[in-house]
Amino acid sequence: MFEQRIREHLKDGEEQVAFIRQYIVTLWPAILLSVFFILAPFFFMVPLFRRGTGGVAIFLTLIAIGVLAGVRQWILWNLNAFLITNQRIIDFDQSGLFHRRVSEASYEKIQDVSFSQDGVLATLLDYGNVHVQTAGTQAQLEILCVHRPKDLQALITETQRKNVVAS
Repeated sequence: MFEQRIREHLKDGEEQVAFIRQYIVTLWPAILLSVFFILAPFFFMVPLFRRGTGGVAIFLTLIAIGVLAGVRQWILWNLNAFLITNQRIIDFDQSGLFHRRVSEASYEKIQDVSFSQDGVLATLLDYGNVHVQTAGTQAQLEILCVHRPKDLQALITETQRKNVVAS
């Protein structure tokens, strides 16, 4: 869905090299919270339903909270992405349902590409953050909690090397 819409951001002659999203495994706290709000009311269904209309309202509200939190998290995960092309990097940041920022950097402006892995879990599951520092006043591009950040850093560096040499 979103991957198909990004083609509108591509210039003539520009080809997609990679499309990166947050590592799905790192979403487990949000998924667990959503599942809790969906399942918990069923454990208290009998006492809630004995309270009448108010209990039914609480039951349905808790389920709705769980569903809405899950849908919100899926939308944010789906719309946060890093597009690497043969000419530039495009960073799609969706920080809320109605707040989106799209940043890009051509390979000529990229000064540094680094990654970080913080903590035991990040090291064991091999995920981390990739930071792309650009020249000038542009904001730093970053994608958080990506799987195999070292490989992504190498891919960006290699694509940059090929692009800058070819120009």
